[in-house]
Amino acid sequence: MKNIIKIFLASNILAFGSVDLTAADATVSSSGNWSESSTWGGSYPGSAVDTLNFTQGGLELVVDSNASAKQILLHDDDGYTNNASIVINQGVSFNIGGISPAIKGADNPAPSGDNWKTILTFSGAGTLNISLPQSSYISYGKYIFNADVVNDGPTNLSLQLSNATMDVNGTWNGNQTIDMFANSVLNVNGSMNVYNVKGWAQCNINVNAGGTLNIQKNPNYSWATGMYGRIGTVDGSLIVDSGAENSERYSLRLGCDDNNRWDGKWTIGSTGTIKVMSYSKYYFQVRNTALTINSAAKSLYSNNTILFGGYSANASGGSIGDTSVVFNTSNPFTVSSFSQAESSFAIGLVNASGEKAASSVKFTLNADNSFGEIEFFQANADVANTLQADSVLTIAANGHLVNIGKLSLEGADYSELAEDHVYLKLQALTDWTVQLANIETVNTQLIFEDDSYEVYKTSNIQFSTAEDSDTYLDAYLVKNKLDENGYFINTSSAVPEASTYAAIMGAVALAASLLRRRRR
Repeated sequence: MKNIIKIFLASNILAFGSVDLTAADATVSSSGNWSESSTWGGSYPGSAVDTLNFTQGGLELVVDSNASAKQILLHDDDGYTNNASIVINQGVSFNIGGISPAIKGADNPAPSGDNWKTILTFSGAGTLNISLPQSSYISYGKYIFNADVVNDGPTNLSLQLSNATMDVNGTWNGNQTIDMFANSVLNVNGSMNVYNVKGWAQCNINVNAGGTLNIQKNPNYSWATGMYGRIGTVDGSLIVDSGAENSERYSLRLGCDDNNRWDGKWTIGSTGTIKVMSYSKYYFQVRNTALTINSAAKSLYSNNTILFGGYSANASGGSIGDTSVVFNTSNPFTVSSFSQAESSFAIGLVNASGEKAASSVKFTLNADNSFGEIEFFQANADVANTLQADSVLTIAANGHLVNIGKLSLEGADYSELAEDHVYLKLQALTDWTVQLANIETVNTQLIFEDDSYEVYKTSNIQFSTAEDSDTYLDAYLVKNKLDENGYFINTSSAVPEASTYAAIMGAVALAASLLRRRRR
């Protein structure tokens, strides 16, 4: 039989009628059943207590009849309890609630990594009700949910992690927000269904192999709900469905929030998948973070434009955090059922009001990759902490194919900050081919550079337009001159040999074919 722990959050602790406001504190002195006096050192506290204390390590409390506690504290004279376990028998209800915190370990963070001194494990086939008159938190310890969890309380409350690790190993069905604060970790090894997961500060969100984190829309909120976090891994399945929204707000953000100055770090593992469904235009954002993609092709799905962006400068001129993406696989993104080569991607920032601004992003390719369209946002004087003149995309090709179907510019022109320019920098271009089709008639500056040289000499460079597929072979073309097709060239290149011509023309034909098939 499945083990089930149910968590209920209620706005009134009397809703369950099980919390006695006059109850006293109780301390577990030995392993045993709640109903036995020996568990409490000879004095049975009754079925309702204010604070349930664990002052010794290694104790197991079996809740064998309906009981309640306003909160659980784990501590001893040295400030911590090594570990404790609460087993809720089948058919039994255990109610926690009344004050915040609901569950709390000693006031000391993990000494290193996951080596927590305080560990509390919940198991059993009974029901765990957390009935809170306010949002509450789990703190200072590691808390393991091996059994299934049902959390069906008021949707306007949140469970807050602070200096804590929470492992979800069973099935957690909830309708509340998980708020994560400093030094908190969420490990999803089973299946977790919630409305929001918000990583406010230095925290980790890990969807491990075999695990599923499903973010669903909160009907009490008028804006798109979703998930964001500073650091995390996805080796399992991450699903975000924020509902039918017309806003510019994100549904999934990998990286830091607007005012967060910590650099982010996310890794999509070889078995990881992401699927995001929303009607917000730029709902899948990679911001202020270093994203490494190791997953198989087309494992990251979205139904609208994916936005890459990160603050490169603030009002003081200091760095906040750039965005970098390492592609260890070919074409991992799918947008609205279209391949990456047929899809649109944006370089820039979008704030909570939907205002767009310029940004700097770097792609590092360890495999061939094609992009249907790359759209650049312009500088915006109205967006705080963004004084960057233009959006810049740097691609380190590392000898791999770079195929870009279209470059375009979007956003208002703030002439005091920038001209209408698109900056595309290409690095590490040994034995490479770049295809650029249908560049819009804006000043597009293409900078081909090596890490060691301002201008890198190379061959096998080509440009084609969607209209006539003209090919421009860069045989020492005039530098810094805007030609009739809108190209602004800043490179010095050798003339390709005859054998290279055939390869180039074949690639041009392929690009034209892809463009004809690409649907917007």
